[in-house]
Amino acid sequence: MTLHGVDATKMCKHEMLRGRLFDRIVFNFPHAGFYGSEKETEIIRKHRHLVKMFFKNAMTMLSRTGEIHVTHKVKYPYNQWKVLEEAEDCGLFLKNVVEFNRADYPGYTNRRGAEPRIEGNFFLGECQTYVFIL
Repeated sequence: MTLHGVDATKMCKHEMLRGRLFDRIVFNFPHAGFYGSEKETEIIRKHRHLVKMFFKNAMTMLSRTGEIHVTHKVKYPYNQWKVLEEAEDCGLFLKNVVEFNRADYPGYTNRRGAEPRIEGNFFLGECQTYVFIL
């Protein structure tokens, strides 16, 4: 199942997701949805909150043997979102880290998370997919 436009911080309450368990929950390039500098402390805080709330929701929707996958850029300022630390703080365990290569996903197009260029894609650079388990 693929859904768009779902609030990742409240997804466990979404009418199509409520009460369901999944083997895989994937969030590629989480973004708090603002337009501005990624380097600002307040913006980094918003991104970290998004990631933390996503993990808290995803954990309640994960089957016993399920995995949570988060793909993210690894360089500054994106590394300041502390994806690994937020997952650990939520009680998740890192199972694997895989280099992300868009060519491995035919048809996938990354999109911006905020206006005014929300329909545009962004430069990926070095990215990794983090795989977490309960």
